Amino acid sequence: YYTYCGSTVRVKKVLIVTADGIGDQINATVSVADEKADINRISQSYTLNSIGRIYANVTRLLGMKPLEHEYKVMGLAPYAKEVDIARVYPIFEKTLFVDGLQFKERDNTRPFWIYPGSRLLNYRFDWIAGAVQKFTEDILAQWTKNAIAATGIGTVVFSGGVAMNVKANMVMSQLPEVESLFICPSGGDESTALGAAYAAMADYCCENNRSKDQISPLNDVYLGMEYTSGEIERAIDEANLGEDFAVIRDEKNIPEFVAAELAAGRVVVRLAGRMEFGARALGNRTIMANPSIPQVVPKINEQIKSRDFWMPFAPTILAESEPKYVINPKSLKAPFMTIGFNSTELAQQHLVAALHPYDFTLRPQIISEEENPDYYQIIASFQRKTGIGAILNTSFNLHGEPIVCSPADAIRTFRNSGLDTLVLENIIIKR
Repeated sequence: YYTYCGSTVRVKKVLIVTADGIGDQINATVSVADEKADINRISQSYTLNSIGRIYANVTRLLGMKPLEHEYKVMGLAPYAKEVDIARVYPIFEKTLFVDGLQFKERDNTRPFWIYPGSRLLNYRFDWIAGAVQKFTEDILAQWTKNAIAATGIGTVVFSGGVAMNVKANMVMSQLPEVESLFICPSGGDESTALGAAYAAMADYCCENNRSKDQISPLNDVYLGMEYTSGEIERAIDEANLGEDFAVIRDEKNIPEFVAAELAAGRVVVRLAGRMEFGARALGNRTIMANPSIPQVVPKINEQIKSRDFWMPFAPTILAESEPKYVINPKSLKAPFMTIGFNSTELAQQHLVAALHPYDFTLRPQIISEEENPDYYQIIASFQRKTGIGAILNTSFNLHGEPIVCSPADAIRTFRNSGLDTLVLENIIIKR
């Protein structure tokens, strides 16, 4: 229900695909929904070697945290050469294959973490990352093509933990068979609560003879806590900032102020409005920087994020600027940083700090003024100053910590970083 009802897709027939590591033992499903939100599952898969579980165990093998650091493996994958990927790829081919609408294990194979996981120890880390990523892309692409062929439906919505892989989503989106692809925000285990709410609402509609097609999609994900000016002032007072920080309360135009900071190469962190649901910061608990300055990448990494050197940042792009920066021939919606795209030559100049540094792909948040007016105005002001209709956007947190929620969280995190400026609603704190 989350995959379909959470999406903004409402057409006559929609193909729903989900893929997880375990998924309550059902780790992949294919379903069809109609415009009345009636959902009919037509296939499900169970294997020990699900594609999500294989990817998680590669993450462990490479010395990272499974079920947390898969995005690091995905970010590392583009550095591997095709010839080296080809050395490792056959190992993954021996684990799993697509049979119609199902994932199935190869005959007589033990679970991946026993065999052939041990065989990967003979290969370089980047080759392994490149091979598991390509295998994931290939197997998801074949599965999607089979589902479209079986149903005749090219409008696809995709969710589940595997749908957090934005590069695999990019490959799926480029299939000729796919007319449209929508990826819900943060489709891992955290989405089950929203799915349960949608399912309960669907049951309520059925029991009370109401139409399920009135169930609202997730037009935005600003579902979390928000704080009053009084609560923010109290957090500032309790923090005892002292002489090392200046508190500015009389700034009349916050978007212009922030845009000027960004244009000058300073890094600004922002807490405003309701916190975002899920794994992506989408403007309200966000670190912002000028995407045209490559030096902001090591600055952010050294002062707060401590990201691995190969990992990219991402941009938030004004909707009207999207055609300048994003190669998106199918006009796919991308409001939640859940799908990758190739970038234009202009993007490789304007957004150099917010692209993957090796293959120049990007996972954008495309924003309209209706979705988040205050955040939109910051970027619009930045565009007026610089001609660039986007900013670098990454989550506001110290390395290894959750995204900040409260003003107290924000002040503590800002204080323990080396960043320049903190914006708490309409209050500015500067070093």
